[in-house]
Amino acid sequence: MDAIAAELREEQAVHREAGLRIRAVPLHEDVVKRVKPPLLALFAAVGLVLLVACANLANLLLARATVRERELAVRSALGASPARLIRQSLTESALLGVLGGAAGVLLARWAAATLEALRLPGIPRLDEVAIDGPVLAFTALLAVLAPILFGALPALHASRRAPADALRGGLFDTGRPAAHRTRHALVVAEIAVSVMLLVCAGLLLRAFAALLRTDPGFRTEGVVSLELQLPRERYPDGEASLRFQDELRRRLSALPGVTEVGFVRQLPLTGSGPMQPYAWDEESARRWESVSADWRSASPGYFRALGIRLLAGRMFDERDDARHPRVAIVDSLFAERVFPGRQAVGRRILLEQGGEKTWREIVGVVAPPRLHDLARDVREQIYEPQSQFPVFRLALVVRGNDARALLRPVEQTLHGLDGQLAIRNLRPLTELVDEARGPVRFVTALGSLFGALALGMAALGLFGVLSFSVRQRTREIGVRMALGAGEVRVLRMVLGSGLRLTLAGIALGMGGAFLCARVLAAAVQGVRPGDVQAWLGAPLLLFLVALLACWMPARRAARVNPLVALNLG
Repeated sequence: MDAIAAELREEQAVHREAGLRIRAVPLHEDVVKRVKPPLLALFAAVGLVLLVACANLANLLLARATVRERELAVRSALGASPARLIRQSLTESALLGVLGGAAGVLLARWAAATLEALRLPGIPRLDEVAIDGPVLAFTALLAVLAPILFGALPALHASRRAPADALRGGLFDTGRPAAHRTRHALVVAEIAVSVMLLVCAGLLLRAFAALLRTDPGFRTEGVVSLELQLPRERYPDGEASLRFQDELRRRLSALPGVTEVGFVRQLPLTGSGPMQPYAWDEESARRWESVSADWRSASPGYFRALGIRLLAGRMFDERDDARHPRVAIVDSLFAERVFPGRQAVGRRILLEQGGEKTWREIVGVVAPPRLHDLARDVREQIYEPQSQFPVFRLALVVRGNDARALLRPVEQTLHGLDGQLAIRNLRPLTELVDEARGPVRFVTALGSLFGALALGMAALGLFGVLSFSVRQRTREIGVRMALGAGEVRVLRMVLGSGLRLTLAGIALGMGGAFLCARVLAAAVQGVRPGDVQAWLGAPLLLFLVALLACWMPARRAARVNPLVALNLG
């Protein structure tokens, strides 16, 4: 392909000026190109959720190691080496990981079955999702490796404390400051990662909501669509194709409830169609193939069946046949780019069909239907009438009162006319738009789920750290209350400790979310990194959830009976 492109650049000045390149891609990459970047973004989100879970595990193990310091000190005094104590801790961590991994595999089997049952449109190869050997091997690796890595920190903390120090501590020994700092750092990290995921989930939700509001440029309600390929053996020329279309249109129009029937070379949102070079004056004609547009051959009923708006001029009609001058309809994007500030109707454009360049008169300008992407207009569009340029690959659109009620009658009518024709993708046109929205819907649903999981685990981690801190500081709180500290002051002390961790995590998370938002915008079309509502909503939601998580340990601390707390010492 590089060699061919080099030859074309040598032969044609226009290719040389444009720096023509030909790109070859693997078939697999072409099939998954629309969903690969979003899936990679989801994989990153899964990794972040795993980090939050591991931080929670490390926190819980660290708290457990603090409680067991006297036991570990006795073991050490009886001759257990630090390496043996670390092995014991890592073994317990690995056991937790194996049990958690087994539970995760069971949940994953259920989730995979649910995904397959949902049959989400627009996600290629979704039916191939399965819990197979590589998945189980990856799960086993994570289930053992992650707990060992994150369980090493509590094990090191426990092994480094001198046995005499641990044995001298009382029942309410609060542990070393280093352990407190580690637990707090882990909670801050959890909150930061949760903020990042929540901001991304908010951006996805906002993007999907905007996509649902996007006008595709055509009406889908009540429309049935299908695709045909007329075999050249039975339909040898354009006249045969037009006779078939006329008879099929007549029969379908006679069906009860049918209001319009139309034909087009290719439906919107079904992939890239033919590209048509064009020119509008002598200069652009000399630079042939320097500009091109999406090209479609359409019947007059196509525009009416899809409700495509006419902005200027007229639609195709019976006059536009092979006996009359060639005509074309363009979209408003074409009119603005080629004839800025001027009337496009009545002007001429040069097109090439069958190796022959001829001029067409523009008779109409339509609002641009979205051919490639619901989120944006890709390039300008040119339509030619089927009666002047018949094709053999056809898409049919039938408008009626109830699309699903029309499916069977349309199929029977078509087979009644030619029983040998293979019908492809007979369905309501609404499914076509749903399929185009499928990847964003899929990523939004899973991204929101991961954000919610991270939020719940961060709240659980914060609650656990504060609860453990209150339990360890019960005697200290009793002394404070005996010296005159009221419930409000104790409540404020515990709440303040938790909210300081929360605010620190939010501040760090907002910085990380800035980078994540840029990556997400590159992976998922329609995501706006600067969406204010997502940036405000995520930290506010996390702050409210964290406030609730802090409130319960704070209330428990405020209700401590000083006499009971001091007597326990």
